[in-house]
Amino acid sequence: MIKLAVVTPVYGSLASASVSLGYHLAASDFNKYAADMEILPYQLFVNADLCRSRSRGLEISRRGGFSHTLFWDEDVVESGRVLLDTVHAMIEAKKDIVAAPYPHKTVFRRPTANGPYVPMGFTLVSLECANKMARFYHELTVKDDKCPTGEMVALFMQMIHEGYLLGEDFSFCQRALAIGLQTAVLDIPMLGHVGGMRY
Repeated sequence: MIKLAVVTPVYGSLASASVSLGYHLAASDFNKYAADMEILPYQLFVNADLCRSRSRGLEISRRGGFSHTLFWDEDVVESGRVLLDTVHAMIEAKKDIVAAPYPHKTVFRRPTANGPYVPMGFTLVSLECANKMARFYHELTVKDDKCPTGEMVALFMQMIHEGYLLGEDFSFCQRALAIGLQTAVLDIPMLGHVGGMRY
């Protein structure tokens, strides 16, 4: 059984989080069929401050013994069955960080043997990857009263690399690639997306 932490950044308070109807329906469908594929999902909603919330979600997942962390933004919508098939393909890819393509997000393909920078809208991170990064980048440990241990490793903290200010997702990828971890984007049709925001 795959123990999967599903981390979704949301706007508003966590008690009254704002998510799209498409996300709500997709998540319900995803959870309904997950047992058929031997996946045990655990939904974790985090506030939409992406540097902090993605780091916090990964920390909670890592310390909670989840085998994988799925970052699933609430504007990425698709049928639950398609999303489960996508997660299965991500696991089968056997990469440290695997993303699914979706509209309105550019994949910054830089020349590296270990893969491109990938967006985090629908992305799977293995426990081994998270643990290796947390050990290597331990100097990024900060106090965080929302984490059970009272601290987290801020692996999504934005960074400047080669003169560019990278977003939280590409900063995470740069840290991973710098220590020999591998990233990949699945060669599948784009997942559904709501809203017109481009990144």
